[in-house]
Amino acid sequence: MSLRCVLGVLAGSCVAAVSNAQWVGPAAPDNRMKYEGGPVFVGASGLTTTKFGVIESAPGTRIIGSYAFIGTPGNGSRTTALWGETNNPKGRALQGFNFSSADSGDSNNPATGIWAETASPTGQGLRARATATSGQSYGGYFDNASSSGTAVYANSSAVSGFSYGIQVTNASTSGTAILASSTASAGVTTGVLGTVLSSDGTAVFGSNTSSTGTSIGVRGRVISSTGYAGYFEGGRNYFEGNVGIGVGSPSTVLDVFGSSTTGLIYGANTSSASGNSQGSGVAGVKGTITSTSPGSHAAGVWGIVPATAGSQGYGVAGYHNSNGIGVAGFVASTSFGAAVYGNGGATSTTAYAAVFDGRVFVNGTVAKSGGSFRIDHPLDPENKTLSHSFVESPDMMNIYNGISSTPILPVTLRSPCPTGSPPSIAISAINSPSSMRQTAAGLSPRLFVK
Repeated sequence: MSLRCVLGVLAGSCVAAVSNAQWVGPAAPDNRMKYEGGPVFVGASGLTTTKFGVIESAPGTRIIGSYAFIGTPGNGSRTTALWGETNNPKGRALQGFNFSSADSGDSNNPATGIWAETASPTGQGLRARATATSGQSYGGYFDNASSSGTAVYANSSAVSGFSYGIQVTNASTSGTAILASSTASAGVTTGVLGTVLSSDGTAVFGSNTSSTGTSIGVRGRVISSTGYAGYFEGGRNYFEGNVGIGVGSPSTVLDVFGSSTTGLIYGANTSSASGNSQGSGVAGVKGTITSTSPGSHAAGVWGIVPATAGSQGYGVAGYHNSNGIGVAGFVASTSFGAAVYGNGGATSTTAYAAVFDGRVFVNGTVAKSGGSFRIDHPLDPENKTLSHSFVESPDMMNIYNGISSTPILPVTLRSPCPTGSPPSIAISAINSPSSMRQTAAGLSPRLFVK
């Protein structure tokens, strides 16, 4: 049988072959068709570097240049319809190339270099594997030169079921299932981009199924000191469980740890709206206890300075840059409650429940168990003070009591306060106009004040 007749039967067309293509007939192993020496062309010649080539101008529709089919053997062995193999370190065992530069206009039938398809419910349309046990090998490598193209595009067209566009697994203890790298040094590039159209969908989902250890579902890292390991735009963010910033094992819903000269948490509210009730206005930071019967010492906002020595720092501080209020407290109780509560310590004799530096205005009734106040000495405020006790009176006055030091006249009064100055001088400096009432005590009825 001639070469032309054999291929004419198989391909339904004429065969053109160069003279050095040798057809080995029934003598070939298992009576299979075999060519030695090629090249062989079906259609027209011209591919001088090709051992077997099929060229067809495709005047009709759905033309297949080369077709291979292998059925299922009775013993269930694995079969291969098309096998490519090479031992060249720069070789390609199988390559498909579509050099059309036109848009097909059909999203279901785009220009395709290699098309793989399977109808099996557990099949794989395309499978690539790198068997090297060392080195930087790739099971699949995809490259795209278009400024708006996509190197890898996967589409799961199933309208139901738990399907995947891409499923990647890696069994290495230090491996990476998916490595995406954008090598451009400028521009708004993206290593991994996930998009979804479903109103209940998830663009990017990370799941770690380990039930032990410090496993991580999604992790982001940047080298730049001004970069963002995670950046979220629009909508809302939801975290289930404790969230730690600067701490690996958060013990509260939001646990923040770090060192900053300006504060670890900063809340800035740009709204200028007014609240319609106390506690409903805009806030930079707001803490709320939702329980209607909270326990003792419950607080919407707690501020703690755990210093064991020194007097610097504030547990809670408020500052108003204009004529407003730095710290405000409100209570809605009609029977008992305190808008602001201070406790200097039950056992302390030197701590204060409240310290006010400046004028104090009270609009209402003041109830107290006792009272005293201390002021700077008017003549030596840097080094001395005057301590006073006070009682309620309708008259605005200070009362100073003194005892004469000798019955010999003239008399010089001695102040009971540790001022070191005659009381008349100190009193005149504090009160204006001032007056003094003195009573003689002793044997002499005569008293002269100098």
